[in-house]
Amino acid sequence: MRTSLLGKFILAFMLVALITAGLLAISIRLTSVNRLSNLVADQQRSSLQTALIDYYSANGSWNGVIDEWQQMRFRAFPIQANPSTGQRIMAVPNNYPSDQNRRNSFGLADAQGMVVVSPDPRMPVGSMVPANILKTGAPLIVNNVRVGTILDANAPPSFNPE
Repeated sequence: MRTSLLGKFILAFMLVALITAGLLAISIRLTSVNRLSNLVADQQRSSLQTALIDYYSANGSWNGVIDEWQQMRFRAFPIQANPSTGQRIMAVPNNYPSDQNRRNSFGLADAQGMVVVSPDPRMPVGSMVPANILKTGAPLIVNNVRVGTILDANAPPSFNPE
């Protein structure tokens, strides 16, 4: 009788452990894609924030940033002077891969809240960003002054299964 009761306890604990492990595996499987997307977006936003602060510090305005936007690719690259124009630009390697989906995940608004680079067709360049959206964006601060805001697109970046 004692062995039977001990066997039942062992079986019950093993069953509870297996059910818990199964539920945990399902939970991780369902949430891992969202967590990965959020992690990648946070890393890209941070790199873009650094690159934009460096750009504004070097140029003193957002003039020309839309041309540089195509080269930023969410990495903080050193700022160098363009030999032909003297304008400060980002030194992006020529072989750095293009990634249109990630580049379009973010936009830029200036200190007054006007869109400089649009993350969404509903926010065209030159339009004013609503205050509630500006509050959720990542601030760009140079010399303790807010010079702009990184705007998030409504749709998170999509990733292929690989």
